Amino acid sequence: MVSNSSHPVLAGLVTTGSRGPIHCHVKLIDARGLVVESVCAWVLRCARIPSPDPCLVWVNRSVLPKKTPWPYGEVEATLCFGTCTVLMAQTLRRHQSAGANERLLSWPAFPLAGAFDEAFANDDRGQQNILTDGKRFWLIDNEHAFANQYANIKNLRSNLRPYFANTLLDLAGQQQANNRLRLKDLLNRACGDIIKCIREAPFAQLVSDDDLRTGLQFFLDRRSPSLVEDCMSRLGLGTLQS
Repeated sequence: MVSNSSHPVLAGLVTTGSRGPIHCHVKLIDARGLVVESVCAWVLRCARIPSPDPCLVWVNRSVLPKKTPWPYGEVEATLCFGTCTVLMAQTLRRHQSAGANERLLSWPAFPLAGAFDEAFANDDRGQQNILTDGKRFWLIDNEHAFANQYANIKNLRSNLRPYFANTLLDLAGQQQANNRLRLKDLLNRACGDIIKCIREAPFAQLVSDDDLRTGLQFFLDRRSPSLVEDCMSRLGLGTLQS
């Protein structure tokens, strides 16, 4: 067990039918959290934002380390969300290398990542949810997307503009004006790419619960028209748009 948060994360070998055993990190998350992680993973891959390869893993309680929390009651096996382990990478919080923020700001996928977090109202993109090997970056852990309010579907329809911190764009907003202006056109294009991927996402395949599916789609569809404006506001550029 590598994390003992509300949804424990375990690292280990996962047996596959075609690739043999692979190293994965698996999160013991509830059914709705699994759906949200899956939707986010699909959009991340569509937009080509670096993130660990996702997988769905059957987890049997009997193979877990002793004293591992098991949030599924009497069920002995369940489907969980996992990602293939990125070798030699650590969370940005643990890496603690000089100039990490500067490298993050110059990361080619930075505009896309910032637009993604804004569209999905991801309020938990702290240093613990970004992997790095010192040069490259990967986004991990998206369970706080939709401002972490998907447990109550009514909130997805009534609170379309929740307050949340967009860690990436808020960081960019602290930079000098000329640096923020250079990011403007890139961010405009990134918003278009994210919206396109959201529209192409196969929600019918990713979300079996009808109410949850329509709630997630409603939330994303209603936020999309203001995505550019919201991102520019994070940069302190007001209504400056291309």
